[in-house]
Amino acid sequence: MKKKFQELSIKELTGNINKDEEQTLENWLAESNENNKEFELIKAVWEKSANYKIPGIPNAEEEWNSLYERMKDDMTKSGARGSIFDEIFPHIKSLFTPIWKPSLGTALAIILLCAGIFIFNHKSSSPILMNVGTGNKETKEILLSDGSLVKLNNGSNIQYLEKFDSKIREVKLNGEAFFSVTKNSTPFVVITENAKISVLGTKFDVCVRGEKTQVVVKEGKVNLVQKENDAGVYLTKGQSSCVAKNANPDSPKEIDADYMLGWMNGKLVFNQTPLTEIVDELERFYDVTISIEGNNVTANTLTGSFKNRDVDSALTMICLTMNLNFEKHGNGFLIKLKK
Repeated sequence: MKKKFQELSIKELTGNINKDEEQTLENWLAESNENNKEFELIKAVWEKSANYKIPGIPNAEEEWNSLYERMKDDMTKSGARGSIFDEIFPHIKSLFTPIWKPSLGTALAIILLCAGIFIFNHKSSSPILMNVGTGNKETKEILLSDGSLVKLNNGSNIQYLEKFDSKIREVKLNGEAFFSVTKNSTPFVVITENAKISVLGTKFDVCVRGEKTQVVVKEGKVNLVQKENDAGVYLTKGQSSCVAKNANPDSPKEIDADYMLGWMNGKLVFNQTPLTEIVDELERFYDVTISIEGNNVTANTLTGSFKNRDVDSALTMICLTMNLNFEKHGNGFLIKLKK
């Protein structure tokens, strides 16, 4: 698919694009910033290479072959793979043969352009930053380049390099994700707003909500530190700890990891959770709006789990447990004290 849009970009820059192709290219550019960067790269290589001039108009077929050999030889000497032009030359030649004769310089510029694109895509030292997010009521599974698997909870976002370097495997997380990390000698690090979690290979959950980072370890060993002062704790299987704002991590607590990670099986799980945090989670889980009437009820906490319930049923159980009421309020719900 990427190759198709590179061809359309070349056609756009050389003035050989029709209206349907132009619309397809515009739609592709509108999809992401990465696509725009790709186009700008092609444009930059084109503008640089298009200045190359060759006097006269020799036999077209002979010149194609001559240019092919010269460019392939130059690329081989520079350390690039000699097979580059074996892969792209036939396609470019057939694509641009109809407009070859008026400008030999243009044809050479096209070859230079395609070589530049190919080298950028395969040799660039600038890694591609991936950004994956989920909306309300949505989860995603992400396979990282090292074989590690990430399950992203609703209302969450993760950033990582498409291909990790040899020194560190680093991801940035906002929201909640479960990590099943492939073990190797390169540290795997999760960065949040206020904490850093380091492992070599294990299974653990990181939940970032508000100014709090909570870690639950299902397997292996995890190091959790507060980013500003590097104060940290080690957590092992069945343990949890939390970093609130800029405070040091809590001492490890023994927990039921399977229970705490119920969200992976479609459950809502609360563990001495304040009402305000419960409401936030309900809004993400059901994609609804919920308000609380009165500040004197926000500190109420709840421990329990719910599965396969609609939002009305979940609110009924929660409010019954916390001695509260709820009612439909506009397009959402309102929680308030019982009268």
